[in-house]
Amino acid sequence: MPSWQGKSRGIPLGYRIFVSILRHFGVLPAYLLLRLVVLYYFLFSFKSSKLIFHYFHKKLHYSRMQSLGLLYKNYYRLGQTIIISSPIILMVKKTCAG
Repeated sequence: MPSWQGKSRGIPLGYRIFVSILRHFGVLPAYLLLRLVVLYYFLFSFKSSKLIFHYFHKKLHYSRMQSLGLLYKNYYRLGQTIIISSPIILMVKKTCAG
């Protein structure tokens, strides 16, 4: 049975910071901030990192270095998805609000 609980480690303040940066400064600064956030999760999110690393290393048989690279890339792609979807969600909210 999977141990994933469907809970986010991110806090609403962090999401608001990204949205604010997107609104006021654009996409490039949001991606620069994303690199710092990804590095934090890569270094300090032991529980989820361990599970993802195990998947790449033991199940898919990548080397340790490849697995670490894929772990970082996994966090980065997740962040990209959030950045890309944020403007779409904001447009829908504005359209529905009237």
